[in-house]
Amino acid sequence: VLPITGFLSAPTLTNQFFPATDRDQFYIQITLPQGSDILETLSVVEALDDALHKEDLVRRVDWTVGESAPPFYYNLRSNKEGVPNWAEGLILTTDENKTDALIRRLQLEFDEAHPNAQIIVRGIDQGPPVEAPLEVEIKGPNIAILKALGEEMRLRIERLPDVTHTRTSMTPGGPKVLFDLDEAEVNRVGLGKASVASTINGALTGIVAGELLEDTERLPIRVRLIEEDWNRFSEIRNLRIPLPPAGDRALNAVPIGTLGDASLIPDRSPITRKDGQRNNKVQAYLTRGVLPEEALKLLQADLAQNPIDLPTGYSYSFGGDSDERAMVVNDLKAPMGMITAALIATILLTFNSWRLSAVAGIVTICSFGLSLLSLAVFHHPLGVTALIGVIGSIGVSINAAIIIITALQQNPGAMAGDVVSVREVVLDSSRHIVSTTITTFGGFLPLILEGSNFWPPFAMAIAGGVLLSTVVSFYLVPAMFYMFSTSSKATKAGPTSVATSEVSGV
Repeated sequence: VLPITGFLSAPTLTNQFFPATDRDQFYIQITLPQGSDILETLSVVEALDDALHKEDLVRRVDWTVGESAPPFYYNLRSNKEGVPNWAEGLILTTDENKTDALIRRLQLEFDEAHPNAQIIVRGIDQGPPVEAPLEVEIKGPNIAILKALGEEMRLRIERLPDVTHTRTSMTPGGPKVLFDLDEAEVNRVGLGKASVASTINGALTGIVAGELLEDTERLPIRVRLIEEDWNRFSEIRNLRIPLPPAGDRALNAVPIGTLGDASLIPDRSPITRKDGQRNNKVQAYLTRGVLPEEALKLLQADLAQNPIDLPTGYSYSFGGDSDERAMVVNDLKAPMGMITAALIATILLTFNSWRLSAVAGIVTICSFGLSLLSLAVFHHPLGVTALIGVIGSIGVSINAAIIIITALQQNPGAMAGDVVSVREVVLDSSRHIVSTTITTFGGFLPLILEGSNFWPPFAMAIAGGVLLSTVVSFYLVPAMFYMFSTSSKATKAGPTSVATSEVSGV
């Protein structure tokens, strides 16, 4: 009854394959709109830095502006470099148990204080590196359709509860000034299109005019116009282009606006591809503590109830945490066939009996159900650490079954099917099993009471499964051994009785 109850309670367990961590660290990612310069990003960073230093729980703050922070944890990425509208902050706290609550509060406060920036406050999680916990990847050939579908999917995800921010990989490009030069006018003043382009580039991005030697490193010195003189479209149109010297010319420079037409257009968004197909990746970030699996179920239910119409040749798939989890699960399943075969062969060689090996197999199944029951009773999620604990519990349970079965095999009365002998053997073996159970449960008790998110599921799966497996060891294994031994005795005695009666009849 207990193992079956455990299997029936499995659907109530929360699926959290990658366990959460309890660390006194979190980080902040800041993204400003396209076209923002590094000074605007720096101003947001300074405002957030002041707010963080006012928190009693924060003990240290470090920032990188324009590039990613060093990956201090194994699954963090460092893939931003030379991006003026990007910044990342690393924060240390004084209490790891209060860090998650601080993350949730800071997310709300920063979103309200800086609506012009996308600020994502993220904690440290286990598992493979993912850019966002919830992702939908849309594939198709046409860029415009991909953008429209991505925006529709993004709005659909944004309506889900506990979603803090969303973004798409095909973001609108930054503003770009397009100059359509009048070649006749350019030639009339003695210039060429190439010289006009190089002059504009030198004025806005700068010209290397020397270098500074600092120890063994050479730092280039770049000279350009003051940014305040060209940070608006009208000022860029009035940039003056130097003219070549001429004796009859009164002016030595002309505004670029007089050499042609200038227009402000959006730059092209980057095009990403996967497996040779164009794609648009929609990413969503969740409130700290909300499992990606739960958000994914809500999204799938919403899409099933109100699906998005996809043109022919377009499709979408789910990525993020769920995709990485599926890959890890497949990697774990790959060697299971070989492990199962080795386990069966070992048990067969130990007992030299198919029937007794079947008893060990039933103990394995029951132990799995008992570990699930212990997780369900104490409301722990089912993840990779819990599964490792289940495997450990199965090993200890099989060990207890082997002790009892081996002792029963060595007792002639038990092998003959004597109930009293079976009972005495089990009582005599109980000392070893009870001592193993108590030491195992006691050894994992500190981890159960530790109160974190990482260790209790692992410890409860082992300790709870081992503790409940004593029911299987003392009540199920002896009964099945008795049943198999008596049935084997009857099978062997049957032909002998028939032969004896035939001889008497003769």
